[in-house]
Amino acid sequence: MELLNPTLDNNLASSWKSWPDHGTPGAINHGIVATSFLSENDFNYTISPNPFSDQATLSISKGKELLFGRIEIIDLLGRLIETKPVPDAHHIQLDRFALSTGTYFFIFYDHKNRIFTGHYVIME
Repeated sequence: MELLNPTLDNNLASSWKSWPDHGTPGAINHGIVATSFLSENDFNYTISPNPFSDQATLSISKGKELLFGRIEIIDLLGRLIETKPVPDAHHIQLDRFALSTGTYFFIFYDHKNRIFTGHYVIME
Protein backbone atom coordinates (compact mmCIF):
# COMPACT_ATOMS: atom_id res chain seq x y z
CA MET A 1 0.00 0.00 0.00
CA GLU A 2 1.16 3.49 -0.77
CA LEU A 3 -0.13 6.86 0.41
CA LEU A 4 -1.01 8.65 -2.83
CA ASN A 5 0.10 12.04 -1.60
CA PRO A 6 1.62 13.19 1.68
CA THR A 7 -0.97 15.98 1.93
CA LEU A 8 -3.90 13.53 2.02
CA ASP A 9 -5.46 12.13 5.18
CA ASN A 10 -3.83 8.75 5.75
CA ASN A 11 -6.87 7.64 7.78
CA LEU A 12 -9.00 7.56 4.62
CA ALA A 13 -8.90 4.43 2.49
CA SER A 14 -9.21 6.60 -0.63
CA SER A 15 -5.82 8.14 0.19
CA TRP A 16 -4.08 4.79 -0.36
CA LYS A 17 -3.47 2.63 -3.41
CA SER A 18 -2.23 -0.88 -3.85
CA TRP A 19 0.61 -1.25 -6.37
CA PRO A 20 0.80 -4.91 -7.42
CA ASP A 21 4.29 -4.57 -8.95
CA HIS A 22 5.75 -2.80 -5.94
CA GLY A 23 5.58 -2.70 -2.19
CA THR A 24 9.07 -3.08 -0.80
CA PRO A 25 9.19 -1.41 2.62
CA GLY A 26 11.64 1.46 2.70
CA ALA A 27 11.83 1.67 -1.10
CA ILE A 28 10.14 4.07 -3.50
CA ASN A 29 7.02 2.28 -4.64
CA HIS A 30 5.69 4.68 -7.23
CA GLY A 31 7.38 7.18 -9.51
CA ILE A 32 5.01 10.04 -8.73
CA VAL A 33 6.26 11.18 -5.36
CA ALA A 34 6.75 14.79 -4.35
CA THR A 35 10.31 15.60 -3.44
CA SER A 36 9.51 18.83 -1.60
CA PHE A 37 6.76 21.29 -0.89
CA LEU A 38 6.83 24.78 -2.33
CA SER A 39 6.36 27.53 0.24
CA GLU A 40 4.71 30.91 -0.17
CA ASN A 41 8.22 32.32 -0.59
CA ASP A 42 8.53 30.25 -3.78
CA PHE A 43 5.26 31.35 -5.43
CA ASN A 44 2.14 33.49 -5.18
CA TYR A 45 -1.12 32.36 -6.69
CA THR A 46 -4.67 33.60 -7.16
CA ILE A 47 -7.82 31.89 -8.37
CA SER A 48 -10.19 34.19 -10.17
CA PRO A 49 -13.06 34.19 -9.76
CA ASN A 50 -13.36 32.19 -6.55
CA PRO A 51 -16.03 30.98 -5.94
CA PHE A 52 -17.03 30.24 -9.54
CA SER A 53 -19.83 28.46 -11.36
CA ASP A 54 -18.33 27.45 -14.73
CA GLN A 55 -14.58 28.07 -14.85
CA ALA A 56 -11.78 29.99 -13.19
CA THR A 57 -8.09 30.62 -13.75
CA LEU A 58 -5.35 29.66 -11.32
CA SER A 59 -2.59 32.24 -11.90
CA ILE A 60 0.87 31.77 -10.44
CA SER A 61 2.72 35.06 -10.24
CA LYS A 62 6.06 34.03 -8.83
CA GLY A 63 8.34 31.11 -9.37
CA LYS A 64 9.98 31.49 -12.75
CA GLU A 65 11.06 27.86 -12.50
CA LEU A 66 7.48 26.60 -12.80
CA LEU A 67 7.61 25.50 -16.42
CA PHE A 68 4.97 22.78 -16.57
CA GLY A 69 3.48 20.08 -14.40
CA ARG A 70 0.19 18.49 -13.51
CA ILE A 71 -2.74 19.29 -11.27
CA GLU A 72 -4.94 16.95 -9.23
CA ILE A 73 -8.43 17.92 -8.11
CA ILE A 74 -9.63 16.31 -4.86
CA ASP A 75 -13.04 16.53 -3.19
CA LEU A 76 -13.69 17.01 0.53
CA LEU A 77 -13.76 13.25 1.06
CA GLY A 78 -10.23 12.94 -0.27
CA ARG A 79 -11.27 11.31 -3.55
CA LEU A 80 -9.15 12.07 -6.59
CA ILE A 81 -11.57 13.66 -9.08
CA GLU A 82 -9.26 14.57 -11.93
CA THR A 83 -5.61 14.63 -12.91
CA LYS A 84 -4.52 16.66 -15.90
CA PRO A 85 -1.24 17.81 -17.40
CA VAL A 86 -0.45 21.52 -17.22
CA PRO A 87 1.63 22.79 -20.16
CA ASP A 88 1.74 26.39 -18.85
CA ALA A 89 2.22 26.40 -15.09
CA HIS A 90 1.57 30.13 -14.79
CA HIS A 91 -2.06 30.02 -16.00
CA ILE A 92 -4.15 26.93 -15.26
CA GLN A 93 -7.79 26.66 -16.34
CA LEU A 94 -10.10 25.14 -13.71
CA ASP A 95 -13.36 23.83 -15.22
CA ARG A 96 -16.48 22.76 -13.39
CA PHE A 97 -17.63 20.09 -15.87
CA ALA A 98 -19.90 17.76 -13.88
CA LEU A 99 -18.65 18.71 -10.41
CA SER A 100 -21.21 19.44 -7.71
CA THR A 101 -21.25 22.68 -5.78
CA GLY A 102 -18.80 22.68 -2.89
CA THR A 103 -15.16 23.04 -1.94
CA TYR A 104 -12.39 21.28 -3.83
CA PHE A 105 -8.67 21.05 -3.18
CA PHE A 106 -5.96 21.10 -5.79
CA ILE A 107 -2.46 19.73 -5.66
CA PHE A 108 -0.06 21.15 -8.22
CA TYR A 109 3.09 19.20 -9.06
CA ASP A 110 5.73 21.15 -10.96
CA HIS A 111 8.25 19.69 -13.40
CA LYS A 112 10.60 18.88 -10.51
CA ASN A 113 7.84 17.07 -8.57
CA ARG A 114 7.63 19.85 -5.98
CA ILE A 115 4.10 20.60 -4.89
CA PHE A 116 1.80 23.24 -3.52
CA THR A 117 -1.82 23.00 -2.55
CA GLY A 118 -4.86 25.21 -2.35
CA HIS A 119 -8.63 25.13 -2.59
CA TYR A 120 -11.52 26.68 -4.48
CA VAL A 121 -15.31 26.77 -4.25
CA ILE A 122 -17.84 25.89 -6.94
CA MET A 123 -21.25 27.53 -6.63
CA GLU A 124 -24.51 27.29 -8.54
